[in-house]
Amino acid sequence: MISRSHVVAPGLAALAYRLPASLIMIAVLAASILVLPSIRFDNDIQRGFISDSPRSKSYTRFVAAMNGKPQVAALLIEADRPFTTQDYEAMRDLALDLEFADRVQTVFSPFSARFPKTHPLYAEQPVFPLELDLATLDTRLDAYKEAVPTLRFPVTEDHRKALIIAPLDPPGQAHGEQTSVETVRDILAGHPLPGLRLTLTGEAAIAIDMVDNLKSEVVVVNGAGTVLSFTLAVFLLGSIRAALVVFIPAICGALVAMTVFVLFGYPITILNVVVPILILLLGAADGFHLTMHFQHMDPARTRDDRLRQTLLDVGPANALTSLTTAIGFTAISVSEFDQLDELALLGAVGVLVSYLVVLVGFTLIAPLAPPLSTPRGARLWSQAARFLHRHSRQSARMIMVVSLLLSALGAASYLETRAWFPLYKNLPETSDVRRANRVIEEHFGGFFRIWSDVDISGDDGWQKLRDVTEVIRREAPDYSVLSLASVADWLGTPDRLPDDDALADMPQGLKAQLLSPDRTRARVITFVPEPMHSPETFARHDRIEKAALQAGAESNVGFPIILRHDALDVVSQLGNGLIAACLIASLVVAVAFRRLVLVICLLLPNVLPLLIAAVLVHLMNAGQLNPPAVLALTVAFGIAIDDAIHFTNRYLLERRNGHPLDEALRISIDQTGRIMTATTLTICIGLIATQFSPFGTVRLFGAMMATTFVAALLADLVLLPALLRRKWAQ
Repeated sequence: MISRSHVVAPGLAALAYRLPASLIMIAVLAASILVLPSIRFDNDIQRGFISDSPRSKSYTRFVAAMNGKPQVAALLIEADRPFTTQDYEAMRDLALDLEFADRVQTVFSPFSARFPKTHPLYAEQPVFPLELDLATLDTRLDAYKEAVPTLRFPVTEDHRKALIIAPLDPPGQAHGEQTSVETVRDILAGHPLPGLRLTLTGEAAIAIDMVDNLKSEVVVVNGAGTVLSFTLAVFLLGSIRAALVVFIPAICGALVAMTVFVLFGYPITILNVVVPILILLLGAADGFHLTMHFQHMDPARTRDDRLRQTLLDVGPANALTSLTTAIGFTAISVSEFDQLDELALLGAVGVLVSYLVVLVGFTLIAPLAPPLSTPRGARLWSQAARFLHRHSRQSARMIMVVSLLLSALGAASYLETRAWFPLYKNLPETSDVRRANRVIEEHFGGFFRIWSDVDISGDDGWQKLRDVTEVIRREAPDYSVLSLASVADWLGTPDRLPDDDALADMPQGLKAQLLSPDRTRARVITFVPEPMHSPETFARHDRIEKAALQAGAESNVGFPIILRHDALDVVSQLGNGLIAACLIASLVVAVAFRRLVLVICLLLPNVLPLLIAAVLVHLMNAGQLNPPAVLALTVAFGIAIDDAIHFTNRYLLERRNGHPLDEALRISIDQTGRIMTATTLTICIGLIATQFSPFGTVRLFGAMMATTFVAALLADLVLLPALLRRKWAQ
């Protein structure tokens, strides 16, 4: 069986061999600093939503058939007044340059639109003639919309917004070092449009915007969080030296833990960007317990003796808290999503690595800690501790009843939440790209694509393609729908599949999306907004999917399909992981303390804070439960149980020292409770930095974590002592 000395063996070894341990620590830190520049940022927005589901696998096969993920560059052009003739001419020049770019497959713009060959007035003429006449333009636009009802015209009726969509070569296709979206950016830079606002969006542009903001997010959240929590630690400990003893090992632990990103080759994503600051704050919490215990030791004992006893008394509890936190992270891996598996591994390994670094680092610099001074607010805490102890003894039954009622309220609130995870939530609220996406979805339908696959090899194949095209158009009259059926209508041959000669002028990349090489399968492309743009677009998306299948399509594939289904599946999967984390972590702690009855004592005080935090989803996120919210609850449980571990550890130590139950609880509340309060305040202050984030998901994550920690502190100081007083818990 593992003894207390085994789990703190690295610290004891550092105590015995200070110089070698110091050299090893310096070497590890130097190596970590050297590899940190190799950390990558995820630039694939689709990867975070792809899972092992049948839908994702179908999309993966489709991507392989297309030789890479189909992408588009969507250019939104806006003006504060109606477009002028000069505006349209400048936009036409821009669209023409895009058409000749190597990495652009084709261009859908107001200037590429042409009337059908059979149109009675404007046969095959461009909607925008070479010599523009604004007086007759609206007449031509109305005629085009009536003749080609399946395509949304890319200019608004007030002539203040225009859209150019350029399907790009997939990222995997070699074109030298420059990417397709960088090519488009260069073209835009060479075409200034005075008086007009240009915003580039699309999958690649969204990814670039996310990466740019993630880079600053790492600095702001981690830097500001560290400064805020260190400042509070100085105030609480009454000494800069003591705060340094707490934070230097924690910072080193977080630094070394970040190398895990490089070692496993995982990039920083919107989900794992908070891992470093969490690990730092957890390391600081461990440092608080070690430092304050060391300062409380009898000064008559030798320094090494006090340090050794501190490691043996507090170290095992720190090891156990690291283990439960790692379990909380590991529970995330129950999902089928690669990014969540990465988060689980990074968090779990990072926490355990940080524990070792903090343990050894504290051992090496603990002598710097000054003698114990009167803690800030010592008198106030003494009064609070007596109040908590008295009421945990006199009102134990009432405390449990109130806790059960709060739990029921939180559970009811959780059950009323709705799984909802729109893509735009992954972009900063200040992002121009995010705003452009919303404008495009509102005025043009959207630029994401769904491909509805139809078998046209049989005698009824052509009719099935026409039926699928028509039902989608009926379900989404304000979305653009493109298929060979609509091409045939334009050609004036609606009763048959266009032959190769008729399609000779069609861009090869577009033709490959519409028709298989053997001409036995065809696809209908629907340009849509992200499904969770609103409840209305969500419902319409479902109708499009259902109608296409009923009309004869064999399948629907595309990123919007993944966004609609797999993004919501992850919420239920993470919910299962949360339940598993609660049960496993409580059982591990009970086994570690060799008292299985503690499972009951630990579950309620640590599940109650999660249910209270669930209420916050209604206040901050309109009752919408997304993966970051469930992640916050899962990770928070693994961290929140830390206080319960330290409290229970101190309580059992006092019982082993011969103190009766009531006295053991009084000492635990007075001594450990003060440290628990200090660590909780420090962590929460550090998490305040997340509220400066432009990412709504990061702010929600931080707020839910902080709420959980505060609620857990109160539960561990009020409810846990009441439970430990029960006869069955003795």
